Amino acid sequence: MKPFATLLLRHQTIVVAVASVALLTNLGATRLWDQDEAYFAGAAAEMHARGDWVTPYFNQELFAHKPPVMYWLMIAGYEVFGRNEFAARIGSALFGVATGLLVYHAGRRLFSPAVGLWSALAIVTCLMFDVVARAATPDCHLVFFTALAIYLFATWCPEARLVESDAHGLDDDPAQARDRRRRSLIGWSLVYAAMGVAVLVKGPIGVLLPCCVIGLYLMLSTPRGAPAPSDASTTFKQRVWALLTRLGPLSFLQSAWRMKPWLLLLVVALTAGPWFLLVDLRTGGAFTHEFVWTHHVQRFLHPLDNHQGPWWYYVPAMLVGFFPWSVFVVPAGIELVRRIRRGGRRGRAALLLLCWLLVFVLFFSKASTKLPNYVLPAYPALALAIGCYLVRWRKAPQLTGLAWTRVALTTLAICGLLLSLAYPVATTPVFNGQTLLETLQATPLLAGDLAWAALLGAITCGGALLCLAFDLLNRRAWVLPAFACTSLVFVTGALGGVALRIDRHQPSEDVASAIRRHSDDRAPLVAQYGYFRPSLVYYTGGRLQSLKTSGDVARLLRESPDAYVVLPEDKYQRLRDKLPAGVVVIARQPRFPKQGEILVLANSPPRVAEKPAASQH
Repeated sequence: MKPFATLLLRHQTIVVAVASVALLTNLGATRLWDQDEAYFAGAAAEMHARGDWVTPYFNQELFAHKPPVMYWLMIAGYEVFGRNEFAARIGSALFGVATGLLVYHAGRRLFSPAVGLWSALAIVTCLMFDVVARAATPDCHLVFFTALAIYLFATWCPEARLVESDAHGLDDDPAQARDRRRRSLIGWSLVYAAMGVAVLVKGPIGVLLPCCVIGLYLMLSTPRGAPAPSDASTTFKQRVWALLTRLGPLSFLQSAWRMKPWLLLLVVALTAGPWFLLVDLRTGGAFTHEFVWTHHVQRFLHPLDNHQGPWWYYVPAMLVGFFPWSVFVVPAGIELVRRIRRGGRRGRAALLLLCWLLVFVLFFSKASTKLPNYVLPAYPALALAIGCYLVRWRKAPQLTGLAWTRVALTTLAICGLLLSLAYPVATTPVFNGQTLLETLQATPLLAGDLAWAALLGAITCGGALLCLAFDLLNRRAWVLPAFACTSLVFVTGALGGVALRIDRHQPSEDVASAIRRHSDDRAPLVAQYGYFRPSLVYYTGGRLQSLKTSGDVARLLRESPDAYVVLPEDKYQRLRDKLPAGVVVIARQPRFPKQGEILVLANSPPRVAEKPAASQH
């Protein structure tokens, strides 16, 4: 095998191995987390039970939150592994591994194999990416297909001028011109096919935002007679004028036309159109209206579900989400600007990364509804920017500045130290004689789990100090491998270890098990009063009725002898005198994450202990 092929094989093996450890360790060991996981896994379970691959339902009602790709993968998982948490999550995990490989090849083609390797390791061992890649949600699928569209543009479309074969001038002979046109048509078709699948993953943003990234890049990178805004030989005034010229209406129209909008409409319509048309016909337009208006227009204009934040929300969100690699964000940003100013093919590649980051972050910063995972499609660009910095630092630390890396490693050590103090801080009475957990009205059961988080923080601090020692001793070849190992231990320990301990307190599956043990009916009538949890719908396996008043609770238990009502203890204390005679508490479970208990009411004496043992799931 040739040396380059051996290098590629070794790098890809490392990426797959590290991603598999981070994403598959104890993947199905925790129960579904409310809200999103339980919603989506429950909708897929109902589609699977009905044998319906088109229309999503949840709790036996139309569920127009997301398109079908995520559900299809979950249904396939249920077919192979049965109806369980691992089956619901395996699709996300596999796309997480695939995204790591995609980032590797993007770094390799645009910069160097070393950049590809460290960028891939960064994204598959950062906190937020691993959270969503281990979750039954569509976010990881969207990251993959939006990144794939941008990667295909960079490597297949001659207009990008980002690979060696496309970096030549446009004055080719007729044969070269025909080949360029053919390659351009194929490239744009592949780009728009990836966007079409992204639309089937999460909706219009799957095509809107990648197109904005590509369009902005074309506007800024295409020669138009004025000096490039990144040309180091021009004055500041010239660079500003060049930037304004490239962002003008004429430049916008020219770039839009070069993107072949007719091909965009054709390919996306052929890719995503059939399912949207079919679900619209089946639901009489109800799915389309709710999906477009409520979950896109309204989410952008108004904060839904109390998910809101200031305009700078995504700055700290991304610093936390890309931890621990986010400690390199500042020097990576400086290196990115330097590459853009140096120009050339790699300067244009750095410009593409900047456009990628800006479009996603600015768009979702403008949106009223904000969640940390919304900007996840920008993480591949952030990983590649950090990878570029790390490789340049490793080769020429004197050019990037030794202080930056040492500050970053010291920051990681401080973060690990603060995490190691989580247990004493949360359990020491300081707020008017109350602990932090009591002040937040969190269940005291979490205190023991924070001890494990503190241990993880101590390990992270130790890893950072080890990296810093290697740097100070001029053993810089060992710094990045040690950092990657520290990052892997952190995310695997947090998501595959600490999360497993916290999961013991989730009550929904234990509540559902208590109902099944008590009931002779395989599909008992279950209702909730003041305690709606999507996971309760999933684990009870039937329709969960919602009761609005205490009178509704009494009426249901009086008119339906075999009914069960799930409610918090405080609501039970207020309505217990209104309940029919013979109604008893058949199960109690600690409420999570708040204080108190969750009760199950029924008409007959309990067949199980009033406090059944918690599931050892």
